[in-house]
Amino acid sequence: MAAHVVTGAAVVLPTVDGSERYLYRGALVGDGYTVDGIKHALALGLIEKVKAPTAAEKKAAEDAAAEQAAAEKAAADKVAAETK
Repeated sequence: MAAHVVTGAAVVLPTVDGSERYLYRGALVGDGYTVDGIKHALALGLIEKVKAPTAAEKKAAEDAAAEQAAAEKAAADKVAAETK
């Protein structure tokens, strides 16, 4: 599971197998990178810890998804009624 996200334009992180990976803004940083590389990128502000969503944020996301699903169903029902 990703514990960090790239916040800079790009970051080059060393992997535990000795290679390097280029990651770009918004990319999730998963397993396989060196601890020193992660610490260095954190210190430079190129990556940051992924914050766990609060209960309110989870509820808001669920409500938004339900609202979107209802809107899509209403639109599909309208199209179906108009084509009869």
